[in-house]
Amino acid sequence: MSHANNSSSLITEPWIIPFDVFTIVCPLFVILPNLIFLFIILLDRTCHTIPMILTANSCLAQVVLGSDLLIISGFTLYNDLKQIHDHYYLCTFAGYLTYVTCAVLNYSFLLQAFYRYVTVVYPTRVFWQRKRNQ
Repeated sequence: MSHANNSSSLITEPWIIPFDVFTIVCPLFVILPNLIFLFIILLDRTCHTIPMILTANSCLAQVVLGSDLLIISGFTLYNDLKQIHDHYYLCTFAGYLTYVTCAVLNYSFLLQAFYRYVTVVYPTRVFWQRKRNQ
């Protein structure tokens, strides 16, 4: 009877754990370079231009999105190791946060595209190219 209890605690699908580890490693490859870029932009005064500020905005959005995905992957690995299949309320919030941060990331790309459009199509209108307006 104890053998039946021990066999029920084994992972039924062994490929899940390496996949969970892979989904933890991938966001790290997003977070770390973006943090380095952010620190370079913040510390170097020559990088305090409008295009670099917009790039820093995108890097920050990527760090937040990568952190959210890292947290979700950590919860998934923990639940798979412990074989917990119950609904976790923070999982719903983390999923919502993923959608929100993805929208923020897309908005930061839209800001960059708008700035590039204004500088190319309206190069003489300096009003749209000021830091304050961006």
